[in-house]
Amino acid sequence: MKQLLVGLLVGLITTSGWSKDVVPYSLELVKKAESGDVVAQYHLGRSYDKGKGVAQDYKEAVKWYKKAAEDGSADAQNNLGSCYETGEGVVKDVKEAVKWYTKAAEQVMRMHKIILDGATRAGKESAKMIRQLSNGSPRQPLRGM
Repeated sequence: MKQLLVGLLVGLITTSGWSKDVVPYSLELVKKAESGDVVAQYHLGRSYDKGKGVAQDYKEAVKWYKKAAEDGSADAQNNLGSCYETGEGVVKDVKEAVKWYTKAAEQVMRMHKIILDGATRAGKESAKMIRQLSNGSPRQPLRGM
């Protein structure tokens, strides 16, 4: 039950949710994935997972999810966690599922902190500009803007 809560938490934390698009299997996608392109590895895993453009093959999906997950793809980490949770393509292993869900959640939380820090800095700069434009009085309305 705990691993399910972690998986749900990961989904709730993201602003856009996990990538739901499935890029269909293609030789170009395979070449990119084999050359180490993490995004291509994730999408190749999704293609095998969902059977998009290729026969559905959970073991092959896990192979590509794992490559992308080890290289830092939060989407792949989440999907790999799901594979371990359900036993699709791997032996069901709740501890391994929680490990991958946690890695994905930690990345998403770091990303959100970076975004929030940037928004905070931007907000402070905006407030500073407004004070300067209003001659130091934050209550004076800005006209003509």
